[in-house]
Amino acid sequence: MLPQSSTAGKFEPKFYTGGGMRFYLPLLHDIMALEKPALVVTLGLADAQAHLSLCQTAAQQNILWRCAAIRRATPA
Repeated sequence: MLPQSSTAGKFEPKFYTGGGMRFYLPLLHDIMALEKPALVVTLGLADAQAHLSLCQTAAQQNILWRCAAIRRATPA
């Protein structure tokens, strides 16, 4: 159950390309908005939707944070 202050239902990602990640973007938004972390590291998220949603939330909520995205490319 989401807290009463949840805004997940109102969150509209600016960077959305479809796929299964869409179900997690509102959750990531709420976690970022409620916890206000100083450092966020996203690992192995191929299409970057989650990382960009965290960036969007930080900008909208005026959260001062540092971020890093680490993506492992698969060999061709």
